[in-house]
Amino acid sequence: MCEAVQKYAEEYAKEHTLDSVAVNVKNLMTNMNWSMEQALDALGIEGDERAAIMEKLAQ
Repeated sequence: MCEAVQKYAEEYAKEHTLDSVAVNVKNLMTNMNWSMEQALDALGIEGDERAAIMEKLAQ
């Protein structure tokens, strides 16, 4: 049971971290008039995290 709770907590934290970063990217795009790529580059987001945020913003 403890492992299940820990796994849930990790997934929850990961999802909310992605949500926060997606908001940051969107704010840069809006306030600075940057493209998504420029905002992601400015925040140093690469790899799988970059793909996940791009997917989240496309929704």
